[in-house]
Amino acid sequence: MVVSGVLMVLLATARFTVDIANVFVAFIKHADGPREERIIYLNDVRNSLFLSKHILLIVVLFIGDSFVVRSIGVELTQTI
Repeated sequence: MVVSGVLMVLLATARFTVDIANVFVAFIKHADGPREERIIYLNDVRNSLFLSKHILLIVVLFIGDSFVVRSIGVELTQTI
């Protein structure tokens, strides 16, 4: 349980860092352009930072779900 909790905190921190980096790149790279260019950049799914952010999210969700499934399985075996 502790390992999954620490892993989730580390992955959430990594996701936050990647998200902040993505926003900084959007505002630095498209600083002179209109607001629409920054929005298009932030919504571009081919962007490596965008992909990294969402891959980290999916991994965190899998870890959280596996933790819940495991704890439910332990409770069911203890009650039987």
